[in-house]
Amino acid sequence: MSHNVYFTQDKIDGFLTSIVQLLRSISTSKRDQLSFSNKSDGSFVTKLDIEIEQRLTQVCAECFPEALVLSEESPLPKRSEILLRDGILLILDPIDGTQNVIGSLPLYCLSIGGFKIEDGDLYPLFGLIGIPATGEIFYTCDDKVCELNVFTGEKNTIHERQSNIRKPELFLVNDYHLISLATHSDYSLMRFRCTGSTALDALYTALGASRGCIVSAYLWDFAGAWAIANRLGLHFWQLDTNVACKHLGNKHFHDHPQSKEWLLSKPLLLSKEDDVEHCLTVLPVKKLCGEL
Repeated sequence: MSHNVYFTQDKIDGFLTSIVQLLRSISTSKRDQLSFSNKSDGSFVTKLDIEIEQRLTQVCAECFPEALVLSEESPLPKRSEILLRDGILLILDPIDGTQNVIGSLPLYCLSIGGFKIEDGDLYPLFGLIGIPATGEIFYTCDDKVCELNVFTGEKNTIHERQSNIRKPELFLVNDYHLISLATHSDYSLMRFRCTGSTALDALYTALGASRGCIVSAYLWDFAGAWAIANRLGLHFWQLDTNVACKHLGNKHFHDHPQSKEWLLSKPLLLSKEDDVEHCLTVLPVKKLCGEL
């Protein structure tokens, strides 16, 4: 399946111009934009989330008019209704890592994933992750992954997953399940990541900064990193069956209620095939699958 039909070089270039401006505005956002409220699922949303979502939705509609645009902070249609449509879907997370934003930690990003809906399954075609703190934008174009620095204008093509550590290793325990992992006798903090942003965890794993990461989240939390990871040879693996998922369909998500329809029903491991067995040896997999 070719993704060039929908996400062409010209469209992506025009889209990047708007994303660069948006990322610059996020990096200079004022403290009053970080006032937050609680959502129905217990997570937080800031004024900045809402403002970025509105601007992102408009930009996506202009650059990709054929796509249906969904965002975390907007009312969501039923997933089953969406998957019945054969078409293009853009899934946005204006700020992935909102709790880090509130806590003044620079570990958050803007995430955009483009998908083809076919026979009830989602196929990742395009991905973009923008990191305000560093000014980095990682995105897919054709079969490549590119990196653009907003502050310097430097652009690079990432041809393969790097074997060296690109980023400083960082592990933030923000969940009691992760505390259990961190204290496990066979667990090494240098092999996995938890930054508080699912998209960044997946991105850094794809770039070679860790061997794998556990994904147990809503689709929009990892949508932007999915295509990037695929281009660099990584896929999601079901922990209970050790099967790589190159696309996700109805069977992978909760059936109800609507607020959880977009939530993975079981945790997945994002990793390169060669690393999967190693990852599984350092994770208490059975316990993990039973708890999450």
